Amino acid sequence: MFGNILKPSNKIIKEHHQFETKRISVGKNSDFRTITEALASIKDNSPQRKYIIKIASGKYENEIGPNGKGLELKHFVDLIGESKEGVIVTGAIAPADRESQRNYSTIHLPAHCSIENMTLYTPNNKYAIHADLGSPSNYNLRVKNCIVHNNGGYDGFDAGIGVYFNQAISFENCQFKGRGIFIHNASSIKTGKKDNFYSFSCIKCEMDNFHFSEFVSCNPGKILLSDCKINKITHNKMPGTITSSIDYKAEVIK
Repeated sequence: MFGNILKPSNKIIKEHHQFETKRISVGKNSDFRTITEALASIKDNSPQRKYIIKIASGKYENEIGPNGKGLELKHFVDLIGESKEGVIVTGAIAPADRESQRNYSTIHLPAHCSIENMTLYTPNNKYAIHADLGSPSNYNLRVKNCIVHNNGGYDGFDAGIGVYFNQAISFENCQFKGRGIFIHNASSIKTGKKDNFYSFSCIKCEMDNFHFSEFVSCNPGKILLSDCKINKITHNKMPGTITSSIDYKAEVIK
C-alpha cells in the first residue's frame, strides 16, 4: 500500500542528481597557482555542472587566456575572490603603442558567470573589463564588490560594455578608479530581433564618467543607474535611434 509513496520514482532521483557545483581553489596552497590554470582545467562546465573558483588574497599578474590578450571567462564558472582589496588581478601587458592596446583587456572575453570580491587592474590595456560579445547572446555577466581600475591605458575607461539582444550585464557595489564606464548597444539592426531585450545596471557604484553611446537599433533595452555616485553622465544618441528605457537614479557629484 505504501510502496509507491515511500519510494521516489527514478525520474525524481535523476533530476535531483543532475545539478552539481564543483569548487576549485587558487592561491599558494591551493589546487592551482593561477586563475588561468584553473580556468584551463575546466572542460565540462554546463548549466547542470557549475564551477566556483575561490581565489585567495594575492597578486595575480599576467593572467591570460589562449588568445594571449587577457583572461577568457567561461560560462557557468564563477570567480570569487577573498576580498576586493586583497585579490589583485592583472592581465597581459600590451605593447607600448596605443593602437595595440585596443586589443588587450584584463577581462578579455566575457561569459555567463559572476565575478566577485577582487580588483581588476590594468596599467596599459584598453579596459580592465571588456564585455562586448554580440554572439552568443542570452548571457548574464554579474560583477559585484569589485574595484575596476584602468590606470592610464588607451582612453582610460575602466570597463567597455556592449549590450546586445537577450543580454544582461550588471555591476553592484563596485568602484571604478579610472575614467569610468563606456557602454553602447547593438550598432546594427541585423544583430537582433524586434521583440528581443537587453539590460544593463549599476547599483551602488562609484565612478568618474558614465558614457552611453546609443546606436540605431531595433532592440529595446533598459539602462539603470541606482544609488550611484557619478561625476558626469553623458548620453550620445545617434540619428534615428529608438530610445531605450533609461533610468538614471544616480547622485551626480558636482
